[in-house]
Amino acid sequence: MSLVVKAFLTLDKMSYYWLNSRMNEIRKPKRTSDPVRVAARLEWLRLQSGLTGTQFGELIGNDQSAYSKIKNSKRGLPKTWAFAAVNRFGITMDFLYHGSTKGLDRRWLDQLLSTPEGLALIEPDDTGLRTGSTQP
Repeated sequence: MSLVVKAFLTLDKMSYYWLNSRMNEIRKPKRTSDPVRVAARLEWLRLQSGLTGTQFGELIGNDQSAYSKIKNSKRGLPKTWAFAAVNRFGITMDFLYHGSTKGLDRRWLDQLLSTPEGLALIEPDDTGLRTGSTQP
């Protein structure tokens, strides 16, 4: 293979990877979760369920001290614990990590919308519920 062809193929491959990485950035904006807000949603869920910290910690996969570290934002919420909370309580991962009400069980949605504390847990980009323009 000639040197010109090799150079063209290398350049073409580099262009492809560069273009592909830029397209991925455009297509999928990164959603990050705030550990403090995640902890607040988890604590709200615990209180609404009427459980103690020990009971709640055991239900989602560990003990009260580990749950306390999450609640105080000293540790992030592990995905395995989040999956356990989703399965036990009928909430969504998007609600836990991002405050989205999309797909949330009606029981939880009603409780969220009925108190100022619950409304504060909904992320600002999920404003359709606050203005009444989105049907749950």
